[in-house]
Amino acid sequence: ISACLVGSEMCIRDSGDTVRVLLQPRNLGFAAANNVGIRAATGGEYIVLLNNDCIVTPGWLDGLIRHLDDPRVGMVGPVTNFAGNEACIEVPYWQLDDLDEFAAHYSAARQGRAFEIAMLAMFCVVMRRAVVDEIGPLDERFVRGMFEDDDYAHRLRKAGYHMICAEDVFVHHFGRSSFALLDEAEYGRTFEANREAFERKW
Repeated sequence: ISACLVGSEMCIRDSGDTVRVLLQPRNLGFAAANNVGIRAATGGEYIVLLNNDCIVTPGWLDGLIRHLDDPRVGMVGPVTNFAGNEACIEVPYWQLDDLDEFAAHYSAARQGRAFEIAMLAMFCVVMRRAVVDEIGPLDERFVRGMFEDDDYAHRLRKAGYHMICAEDVFVHHFGRSSFALLDEAEYGRTFEANREAFERKW
């Protein structure tokens, strides 16, 4: 497994796999930063986009990759506690110490199950490298973040691919950590600017 991590500061524990840390002099925004990692992650069969505000659970990566055995599937993501669409599920845990136990029971009861979804938020997604090469990088006109995932979903559908949400994989997502330093007014301006850019494009 080869991983390329992009950011201004990171804490890495290397367990023997190949890890490359790509430090950037400034915040590039979601699309541009992920593109740095995508370009650097050469030689692998899969591309994983994983935000730093996520906690993965045992078996998450193998679980997601299994759903890519279907060549019609262009992207897969997990169910989660924080998302703006039907990938979001209600969770009973109140502390992270209970996360793995919940995820194990939830996933086991839904082994192999997934559903088609119109858009996957890119806090945690997996794609085949060949699909990324075909579709291209994330569109960097969407500054900071927001709507680059809608855009990529639209591009995947136009190319004939499906997106699925794996019911048998759960990832905890804290959510909106990239925008924590923005006040509500600035967040709103960014949202509107990116929404207008998406509508102009499509």
